[in-house]
Amino acid sequence: MDVRFTYKCVCLLGLVCLQGCGGRDRGEPGVWFVHASDPDLFLPNSTDAAANAAVARQQQLNEKTVTDLFQSIRSIGESAQPPAFLALTGDLGLDPCLIAPATAKEPKACADTAVAAQRDQQIERLARIFAASPVHDIYFVAGERDLARGDPGADATGYLNKLLAAVQQKLAAGPSGVVLHNLTGCYDPASSTVLCDADIPDTEYRLIGGPSWSFATAGADAAIQRRQLDTFCGLLARARQQKKKPLVLSHIPAIDDPQLIAQSLGPAERPATPTKEAKKQNDPQTPPPSTSLWKTTGAIFDSWKAAEASDEVAAVFAGHLHDSHRETYQRPYKWVSAESRGPGLSKLYLAPPLSLTGQESSPFQSRGFSVVRLDPGGVESVLYWYDPKTGSFRPEATTRPPRAAPNVVWTSILWLWSLDEAGKPLERMATLLIAFLAAFLTVMAISQISPEPDGQPAGQTS
Repeated sequence: MDVRFTYKCVCLLGLVCLQGCGGRDRGEPGVWFVHASDPDLFLPNSTDAAANAAVARQQQLNEKTVTDLFQSIRSIGESAQPPAFLALTGDLGLDPCLIAPATAKEPKACADTAVAAQRDQQIERLARIFAASPVHDIYFVAGERDLARGDPGADATGYLNKLLAAVQQKLAAGPSGVVLHNLTGCYDPASSTVLCDADIPDTEYRLIGGPSWSFATAGADAAIQRRQLDTFCGLLARARQQKKKPLVLSHIPAIDDPQLIAQSLGPAERPATPTKEAKKQNDPQTPPPSTSLWKTTGAIFDSWKAAEASDEVAAVFAGHLHDSHRETYQRPYKWVSAESRGPGLSKLYLAPPLSLTGQESSPFQSRGFSVVRLDPGGVESVLYWYDPKTGSFRPEATTRPPRAAPNVVWTSILWLWSLDEAGKPLERMATLLIAFLAAFLTVMAISQISPEPDGQPAGQTS
């Protein structure tokens, strides 16, 4: 019999005895982070003075929500450890067309004519707001309101990358220690040194920014979108090669528009999904459903859905929605139509908006963020809802059972069994059973020892 395997069984015997004597599993807390979206810190101006005053007021309220978010993060009792980072999935409101002359219609014209003074004010304001974050690492991916007309081209992405770099420069010059990571940068051909992925320390996970900001823009350049999607798929492939689990930060989820679903009277009134035979006869890539948020080609939609559903993607985090109904953001998203469902839907985690935008006239609001925990076994998320009257966030009540701590004994058994593969299976099983028999006989022998009277040494009689 192999001496090394016998030694393993002795170790196993010790573990069994330890468990039987009252040893208790203790699970270590996982890494956790905060996922927020759509703060809308900058909104379109109007030529009407009264409307502009309302816009300014709403921007102030949106900024207050972000401030309240930072305050809430400090008090979350999720773990003894602080959050590892803040994931911000788009829509700060940095579209240069908002601060360009009204005559600027195209992305390039907006980027070239954006009023420098207003751009500098945006940089100063963002640096001031982010500097108050209690979380030092902020990972950002763009939304459609952050790029000129939601365009995927180099003019739009180049302008955004330069602006965010200026914000980071301001942050680096201050004492806050906050770092703004731009996970949109690599999708600009001129920013080849900017990365769109980042490893999460002490985990097997990797953040990857997705280029979805233009996927709801009708008429966007499909060739550019295809190149950006190829870049994204390359990042996924590299993560797979390096044995990392991607967490995709995106903005626009590949699901239905809740408003279009609400307007639909039922599944019978939605266009039916073409059969495989119909696809072959017509377009091999069927466009997204008519109720979808996406307005891309079928090839891009299919490629994204395939990547989202692949085993290598652990989760997709998105925002974009401004619906006032809480069930819109609650998994498993039962409201999504059958045409938009698929294997990737179970990996989707939506964050409600921070901003008031789109819910100004609603009698109730659904605004907030989510707390996400990363464990070796998977991803867990809890929504936090905002109360604008108190400026506080409260976690959503869940019926999820408490997480079981890992079973140390069972894990150790599996580890000991596979540590030495040299022995034959029959020999290994025989030795393992002998170890269990020895453990059983030891416990039985100990249980039959009668207790001695108090003060009477064992083995002596009066």
